[in-house]
Amino acid sequence: MPAERPLDQAGLTDRERQVLTHLALGLSNAEIARRLALAEATVKKHLTHAMRKTGQSDRLRAALYAVRHGLTG
Repeated sequence: MPAERPLDQAGLTDRERQVLTHLALGLSNAEIARRLALAEATVKKHLTHAMRKTGQSDRLRAALYAVRHGLTG
């Protein structure tokens, strides 16, 4: 994994930001998929891309990144 990138330099799409936000709120991939009207596989794809772009190695680190960078409100 690359080093953590600041949010403004990560190049996240709007959908990747939405998935990270919901992840940080404690939702599973299936729950995120239902909320965003996506297939669960699509949520996994967006999460994988977001984790790579932000330099996070797992779901917990990605959720903490989202909280630290204000994606939860």
